Parts: sequence; C-alpha cells; structure tokens
Amino acid sequence: MSSKDMIHLSQLLAIQRHFDRTASNVANVDTPGYRGIKQNFREYVKKEIEAGDGQTKPSTISMVSAGAEVLDLTDGKVESTGNPTDVAIRGAGWFAIDTPDGQRYTKDGSFVVRADGVLVNRAGLPVAASSGSLRVLKSDGPVSISADGAVVAGSRVLGHLKVVEFQDSRAIRPEGNNLYNAVSEVPRSVQANLAPGFLEKSNVVGAYELINIAQLTRTYENVLKLMLSEASPNELQRLSGQTETS
Repeated sequence: MSSKDMIHLSQLLAIQRHFDRTASNVANVDTPGYRGIKQNFREYVKKEIEAGDGQTKPSTISMVSAGAEVLDLTDGKVESTGNPTDVAIRGAGWFAIDTPDGQRYTKDGSFVVRADGVLVNRAGLPVAASSGSLRVLKSDGPVSISADGAVVAGSRVLGHLKVVEFQDSRAIRPEGNNLYNAVSEVPRSVQANLAPGFLEKSNVVGAYELINIAQLTRTYENVLKLMLSEASPNELQRLSGQTETS
C-alpha cells in the first residue's frame, strides 16, 4: 500500500470512529442525565523506507488517528416530571448505583420502586444509600425523595441517597447503560442538593450532532473518492479481493 493510501485510510478510520461516537450521542439525546462524548483527532508521523534506483532512504508520512474521547460534563436542562421518585442533582455530584461489578455513577435520577420494594434505576439496579436501607415495606405509604436525598415512605425515612463527587472529573469514563466510573479516582460522598420531581435531560444538542453527522458523511465520501482516484488498478483489485488470472 502506498504512502498516500495509508494516509487516506488513516483518515477514513478516524472519521468512522468519530461518526460512531456522534451517532451514539444522537441515540441518547432523550436519555436523562446522559453526557455526550467528543472525539479528538491527533496527527502523528510514521517513518518508512522509500526505494528508488536501487537505493533506500528514510522518509516520513503524516497520519491521522482518532485521539482521546472527551466526556462533555456540562449540565443538561432540568425539567419537571411530577414523579415523586424522580430527582435531579443541582450542580456537581453523581448518584451512586450498586452493580455486580461494584458501585457505578450516573446523573440519571429516574428511580422506581421494584416489585421487591428496592429503589432501583431504569436498568433495575439498586440505588446506593449513604445511610439506611432503600427498601420499601408493603406497610409503608407512598414513596418520595426530598431535596436532601432522604427517601421517605409514608412517614418513615428509609435512608438517604448516596451522592458523590470526583476530584478530577477528567478521569470519568462511560461504561454503558448510562453509568460512569473513574478507575483512577476515589469518589467522596457529598451532601445531596436535589430537585425532587425533576429530571436532568441529556446535554447532547441533537441539531448540532445531526449537522456533525452530515459533515462527517461528506468528508468520508470525499476522502474515499480521492483515495480511489489515486489508487492503481492493481491496488484496487487487491483491496476488492480480486486477483489477476492468467
């Protein structure tokens, strides 16, 4: 493969990764508390040897790769739902969720009471408590969550939601199902400051992401056309899986 083909291929792969991430953002535009992900690109220099007239000489080519993915930590809009077990965090902080792999964290405060009485998130995972046990008994009354994170069933306080912060928010990474983690950081519990009956929306701006997809599609097509126009017939046959027959 020629140097030009390698450059174009690196561009195509980087654009494809950016496209996939943007499509994921669009798919989660209505997911409460979702944090969009931005794709950075980086240029790097690759050394190679060029052959000519029986001699070799060192050369370099500029390549493109998809760099680090950056989590957009700006707040989403907060909207009223009227649901007594919906809560939005005011300012910094993450809800803690108990998972089989340990505690993970989310901005999505759409909680419900499971059939066995446990307060869970949308995926059915238990919501972690900083104190008490977030399990409702059949004899308890209606469940609600207060501004300080207290989970109340009738007149009984079951416990308090666990809300945490991270010293270095750049360490936070998505793990799927609208859950996040920071392997290199130990979260610290903070006093909850919540908006009961509200949910924080996704911070993804759908119109912007759709424009981004259109631009990425055009760029991909242009790079691909350029690559095909500069490729030799033999190289095109090889890339298509065809081989010459005698």
